[in-house]
Amino acid sequence: KTLLEGLLRLWDDVHQGQRDATERQVLVETRDHLEDAFLLVIAGEFNAGKSSLLNAIVGSEVMTEGATPTTDAVTMLRYAPQEMAISERPGWVIRALPVPLLQRMSIVDTPGTNAVLRHHEVLTREIVPRADAVLFITSADRPFSETERAFLAMLKDWRRHVVIVVNKIDLLNETEHTEVLTFVREQATALFGESPLVLPISVRRWRAGDEVTSGFTALWEYLNQRLDDRMRMRIRLESPLGISDQVVKQARQAIQTQRQSVNDDVQAVAYLQGQITQFAHDLRRDVQGHHAAVQAILSDTEVRGMRFFDEYIRFRHLHRLLKGDELEQLFAREVAADLADHVEERTQVMVDWLIERNLQLWQHVSEYVYRRARTTDSLLPEGTAMFQYRRQALIDDIVTTANDIVASYDRNAEAAHVANELRQALATTAVIQVGAIGVGAIIATALKGAVFDTTGVIAASVIALGGLYIIPARRTALKNQLQQRMAEVRQALLTQLTQQFEAELTRMQGRITDAIGPYTRLVATEVDRLEQAHDHAQHLDDEIAEIRAMIRNQFR
Repeated sequence: KTLLEGLLRLWDDVHQGQRDATERQVLVETRDHLEDAFLLVIAGEFNAGKSSLLNAIVGSEVMTEGATPTTDAVTMLRYAPQEMAISERPGWVIRALPVPLLQRMSIVDTPGTNAVLRHHEVLTREIVPRADAVLFITSADRPFSETERAFLAMLKDWRRHVVIVVNKIDLLNETEHTEVLTFVREQATALFGESPLVLPISVRRWRAGDEVTSGFTALWEYLNQRLDDRMRMRIRLESPLGISDQVVKQARQAIQTQRQSVNDDVQAVAYLQGQITQFAHDLRRDVQGHHAAVQAILSDTEVRGMRFFDEYIRFRHLHRLLKGDELEQLFAREVAADLADHVEERTQVMVDWLIERNLQLWQHVSEYVYRRARTTDSLLPEGTAMFQYRRQALIDDIVTTANDIVASYDRNAEAAHVANELRQALATTAVIQVGAIGVGAIIATALKGAVFDTTGVIAASVIALGGLYIIPARRTALKNQLQQRMAEVRQALLTQLTQQFEAELTRMQGRITDAIGPYTRLVATEVDRLEQAHDHAQHLDDEIAEIRAMIRNQFR
């Protein structure tokens, strides 16, 4: 019972939302009827003589006989001191008879496996897996037909104890009798992998009182001697194991099918995450070119600054040296004039590039997910309805989000946001009040301020005291000072560019990751569910093998 409870949990885990499935009902009924009497099922195609055989076994005309499908319900015969008939539910009839054989087992008569009425087959498929043993009746004039073979294959899958009864042997001569039995045994051995018991009988001869040639002696020996208490107990214990084997087999097949379906989503998640990772890798690689361009601008400015000092910090420009404002204005025109514009242009190019790459990523995600949504197989694997419903809803959300972002993407607004963040960061580094001026102007202001805060006006008293030696020394000091300041500005600028770039990259990655996050988590949860179901199936397989070994050891 514990095993069957575990199988029910496995079924529900794998076949979500299919609590009314026939296989699950078989498990429930098997669990609920574990302590019922031994169940012998008589099955076969209509007109094979099932009802006639059952009447012969119980010794009374309890079943209607005919050449057309006469059994329109599953009839179960049980023991009772007095005969009675009770209709348990539509399609089922329980009859109680004072027959000694029924004290040891219940017998079920089923509709023909090839009956034209649709519900015949449904009823048969519901009751046969619950059977402990099956008497399969085939007609000697058409033995082992294709429909019979298909039905017996189902019995093999459920690992039922099967005895094949070949009825109507009175229609055959001696040679035909031998050929038919040989054919049936060979076909049954090929199907089951072992030779089941085959009993040739003739209900007509038995009714005529011919006990010897009717074959009923062997049938009585099977029912009354072979199916003794010990054999029935062994079959009874092994019967749920056959059901268990089939359920685990079906569960494994369903898990494999679902894994194949979910694997497409696993690959999709891996692809999207890979695109985000590659996006960051490519941007970090390509941003180095933009950094190099900014450094080239600063290096060019430094070279011009050095030339400026070589040219103007000389004795012949003493009149300018004595007028600090004039020299400062000259420095601004010849050295720092275009620095602001060049740095501003270069940083704006970097910002525009970053914004464009982000838009391209969103466009790619939108197109990829949209294509996947359109190419999804409409034939969904069994047991995945809830996952597929949630999956499709989340994919639709991703497509909608991506499309909305792409459609409303304002490059100018995004660029202004990034540029403003960068400007504020540089302003903090430069430690100056810059108001609303641009990035380039911040650098130029910081550089000019650093030079002329320390240069000042070379006073006449200094010239008088130091003579001509003062100016060359001052020029060297200024060049060293400019070089140092340029290094500081370069480092500060690149540091802030990198920090701001990483911050924007993180923000961009975060938005994409947040958009696909619910889908990613759903897929991960489904993968985990299937892994647990696989482990559960393996555990139940081991438990089935252990119980089967215990039964074999007990009944050696």
